[in-house]
Amino acid sequence: MKKKVLATLVAAMVLMSMVAGCGYVDPDLYDPDDDDDDRGAFEIVYVDPVDLVFEHTPTMDENFEDDTVLVTFYNRYSEVNKEYTPEYFNIPHEGIRFESVTDLTYVNSDRVVDMDRFTQILSLKLKTPGKENVIRAVALLKQHEKLKFAQPNYIYDIEYDI
Repeated sequence: MKKKVLATLVAAMVLMSMVAGCGYVDPDLYDPDDDDDDRGAFEIVYVDPVDLVFEHTPTMDENFEDDTVLVTFYNRYSEVNKEYTPEYFNIPHEGIRFESVTDLTYVNSDRVVDMDRFTQILSLKLKTPGKENVIRAVALLKQHEKLKFAQPNYIYDIEYDI
């Protein structure tokens, strides 16, 4: 279990580090009819990775745990070591109930936290396992106003040659 959680966290950190210096082109900032536009064809707008949201809809064919959903709060709603009960995330009218919540970003009191960049990540364990339930829970939790991400706990296989 620890290896699966570690693999998920490592994959997330690698992804965030890849986009940390990325920018995107905002076509609304470029006016081709403006002769005084000395910015060139495009302006690069840099985005803080804390604000990035990646959209992906899980499918039955993907490799993930059939009883776990990972959620990440937006920075403005994240609190160091804030404890949540399963009831906070239950969606009873949709049949989605969780039995436990684990804080994957638990911080010992002797560590310094950059609150401008901190995002709380939780692992939610479903009462009724099944890939269908995970996919439904992810879709419903994505609508939660305080959550930036909701995704299955993917199982990654790393292959390499020595």
